[in-house]
Amino acid sequence: MLNIYRRDDGRDENNEKRKQDILSASLRLFVEKGYAGTAVRDISMATSASNGLLFHYFAAKEDILLALAIRAMESVSLVAELLTESADPVAAFERITGSVLLAYRNEESRDLFLLINQIKTQASIPAKVKRKVASIDTIRLSLPLICKGQRSGAFRAGDAFALALTYWGAVQGIGEALGWYPDASIPEAACLLAILKK
Repeated sequence: MLNIYRRDDGRDENNEKRKQDILSASLRLFVEKGYAGTAVRDISMATSASNGLLFHYFAAKEDILLALAIRAMESVSLVAELLTESADPVAAFERITGSVLLAYRNEESRDLFLLINQIKTQASIPAKVKRKVASIDTIRLSLPLICKGQRSGAFRAGDAFALALTYWGAVQGIGEALGWYPDASIPEAACLLAILKK
């Protein structure tokens, strides 16, 4: 059925591009200055858009953050699927590690990962955004697979939660360090997998 209200003059495409530009600029600002430290005026200046135009696309700064959180959680959902559906712990963590390190090669992907950490830890983040990000806990989701790897002898013995914290802490730390050293080489997946493997 033909939608008589749809514009075919390129406006839909331009609107989507403008919206993506706002999200990209906001992401960079939120990572650099924090959510609370970023004013709507900062986003307007970074995108050469008036405050009014920003509010045409997003009702509030919180809605920009929520849109970015939803985008970030799409990748986290894929990791969660691997953690819950994989039968082979070694293969699952090899795939997860490779995927995360590959994503770190892209600045926006890396920034989305860093934004998740800010959302989880900063008090200024609106509750609905915190709830969105808290919906998937990769550390706790890792535990059954890590325990399975320990039982098979593929992973180090000991406290599975401590092992999960160490692995995910290293993953997060690499993402943060690449923010400081954007031209640095990304470590090999084997470096991270050595945390888990026996």
